[in-house]
Amino acid sequence: MERFILPLLLTIVPPSLTALAAWLAHRRKRRRPLIWTGWGLLYATAAFLALIVVGELFSAQGLLMGAVILAPWVISLAALGVLAVRAPRTALTVLALLAVLPVGLATWEAFDPLGASSWADSIGPVELVLIYVLAVIVGLTAGKAPREAGWVLLLVAGVPIVLRVLTPAGELARQVIIASLSMPAATAGVAFLLASRHAPAARRPRRAPDRSQRRLEPGSS
Repeated sequence: MERFILPLLLTIVPPSLTALAAWLAHRRKRRRPLIWTGWGLLYATAAFLALIVVGELFSAQGLLMGAVILAPWVISLAALGVLAVRAPRTALTVLALLAVLPVGLATWEAFDPLGASSWADSIGPVELVLIYVLAVIVGLTAGKAPREAGWVLLLVAGVPIVLRVLTPAGELARQVIIASLSMPAATAGVAFLLASRHAPAARRPRRAPDRSQRRLEPGSS
């Protein structure tokens, strides 16, 4: 029973926080509460998973081999991050195409749970890692393109959840844990979609200098 406590929290808390942020955004007529809630859900969960996965990787493979395995992921994350900052809409197109990877793994597990589970047990939680590597980059674009970021997050994290719900196969605990750990990313997508319905924070116009308060310099008329 204890193994389902964390999945239960991950299923209840993110939607509750998003509902509260939606109420605040509606009241203030600004998208900021929803954007920040989406970022919080996304990056807090990603940091939690990164600590677990990286810790287990170094524990199992050793420091040197773990660094070798981790390096391509870090390089890919950095390259996509630069693209997301410089060209967010181009990055979202690339990320939408890369979403075929976690969706494909979830589809494989839906139709061949034994084969997919044995492969995942031997190589690690690749589906979750892919979901959050892509989701972290999507989050970088949410400030400028929240609607598109929301849809891509629902594709990356929401579709695998739907596949697990519609085709419940394999070990129940495994399905529940993976689906619940994907929930914060999918809920962040909902938060970004809701944020796109509100206006961004207006920039304050620069105040022109008040000529009446300027001191007359010596020799000025």
